[in-house]
Amino acid sequence: MNQPAKPPFKVALLWRGDRQVRVDARPETSRLRAIFAALTRRGVQVEPAVYSEDLANEVRNQLLQIDGVLVWVDPISEGRRRDSLDELLRNVSAAGVFVSAHPDVIGRMGVKAVLHRTRALGWGSDTHFYETPESFAAEFPQRLAQSGPRVLKQNRGNGGIGVWRVTFQPDGAVELLSARGEEPPRIMSLADFLSEPRDDFGSGGGLVDQPFQARHMEGMVRCYMSGGRVAGFGHQLVRALADSELMPPAIPRNSRPGFRTDPAHHSD
Repeated sequence: MNQPAKPPFKVALLWRGDRQVRVDARPETSRLRAIFAALTRRGVQVEPAVYSEDLANEVRNQLLQIDGVLVWVDPISEGRRRDSLDELLRNVSAAGVFVSAHPDVIGRMGVKAVLHRTRALGWGSDTHFYETPESFAAEFPQRLAQSGPRVLKQNRGNGGIGVWRVTFQPDGAVELLSARGEEPPRIMSLADFLSEPRDDFGSGGGLVDQPFQARHMEGMVRCYMSGGRVAGFGHQLVRALADSELMPPAIPRNSRPGFRTDPAHHSD
């Protein structure tokens, strides 16, 4: 007796966009078209799922009809965070939909606080984590004065957002260099810097503090995981936080196999 054919596994690829982007989304024209094509070759039924906060109910209903969702949404995009999306993903995961990456997994692995949790390992350094503005204001000035330039990193972000190199000046001021290349350096008093309104301690989730490593211009090796397996490595040439006279020229992406050049690396 013939067994009934097993229905294809259905997956949605989710990215951020507005109503019109959702209406116009097609696998063959998406920036994720190579992933659409690879999954289709494996017999997976794939569909786009464009998300924005005002489309949340519509996207939730769509995801509840499929088997899994792969998510490509930055922690911060055009000033918006992922809080609402993460809650939606938790809801559909609880209903049995496979979510990659699950927000709770990102909360453990995809945040910069992992640099503090693993500071005693081989890649660690004099790393501190401030959970409140009070602890930051009380502890950071002394570390800055004693150890030279420090790098502050918002716990969850991307594209250099909320990442600063802070250098103490002889007159007591500080020089601030953003990891976002389009922002010029700033010089201000340390007191003004400490009192600036910050998102780092709200939905940002805290602030990581590390000594500046001048040799970061040599690049960094990134490890790519697939489940519990190391799937590959990449050498990323980092241009962020470099003085302008030392900054290497940009190398076009994909011009050298296995290499990436970005203004700043992403954390999620």
